[in-house]
Amino acid sequence: MNNIREQLAAEAAEAEARKDEDPGRMHRARTQATTSSVYTVRMPADRIEELRSLAAQRGEQPSALMRRWVLERLDTERDHEPDLTDVRRTLHEALTTLDNIEQHRTAS
Repeated sequence: MNNIREQLAAEAAEAEARKDEDPGRMHRARTQATTSSVYTVRMPADRIEELRSLAAQRGEQPSALMRRWVLERLDTERDHEPDLTDVRRTLHEALTTLDNIEQHRTAS
């Protein structure tokens, strides 16, 4: 038990010593069999704002929305058969976007 406490104390001291450093690339092990990695994606600032706005409308964090989209696309590419739920959601989102564009044009 002391070994665990000592290890936690050492990790806490190291984290405190590095608190002002740029984290860089991080890896975090999950309790599941897989691990997750952080990957930086460079995007134009206006598109990031668009992502933040859309995520806020859906009540999600931008990173969670982006992660879901990437994972859905990877699954689709792997399977070559889109899930009908995903197709319906995509169509719904497209129709909502078209409605918003139409409303914006008629308001102008």
